[in-house]
Amino acid sequence: MSFRPQRSIAMKGWSGILKLLTVVALGILIAMVAYLLYLMNNTLDFSSFNDSAHNEARAAFLASLEGPSCLTRDSIIAAAQASDFLTREVDDLFSWCHRPTGLHGWIGVEIEPVRFMSNRDENTEFFGFDQSGCSVPWHYASGEGTTCP
Repeated sequence: MSFRPQRSIAMKGWSGILKLLTVVALGILIAMVAYLLYLMNNTLDFSSFNDSAHNEARAAFLASLEGPSCLTRDSIIAAAQASDFLTREVDDLFSWCHRPTGLHGWIGVEIEPVRFMSNRDENTEFFGFDQSGCSVPWHYASGEGTTCP
């Protein structure tokens, strides 16, 4: 007859406690390193989380379009090129619900720098045109009088 010692319930509980203490100690270590880096640089730089550069670039681009009463595709594309922004053709069946209806010839201007954790469309300013070829102000909407009644 051989004797095999069995792990007691108390021993099994200690392994869980040791794992928890290891995780807590690791968290404290990470916090200490971050604090030391803060002290060394006297600041933590979270500027990549700030979308103000994108918002300023967007506002400056839109301000560059002010003036003529009829903004054409060509004038918007020229302004985008002057700002080194990419332009792209957007399907005439612009998929988002919007008002007014009947716009066509959609283009998108990709504003840079991009917003933190945003997709391509969220960083793009879209322009739709009426039958005269002029850009028309539009907004997202659904219901009567929109593309999603």
